[in-house]
Amino acid sequence: MKPDVGELHKKYIKNPPEGMTSTDIRRMSEDELLDMDYFYKSLSNICSVNFCSFFIAQKSHFPIK
Repeated sequence: MKPDVGELHKKYIKNPPEGMTSTDIRRMSEDELLDMDYFYKSLSNICSVNFCSFFIAQKSHFPIK
């Protein structure tokens, strides 16, 4: 199912990702916008709290010097 590209445009124009402007978002094609949205959703899944807390817990096993 293809997401509503118009809604994605509104979402990212209102709050553009760091390093981009709302004008950059307006000029993006549908495919570019969908790729960017997929990337950010994938990135947010990778950087979830559980993932980060796993590494913090692993680090605590190292001796303090």
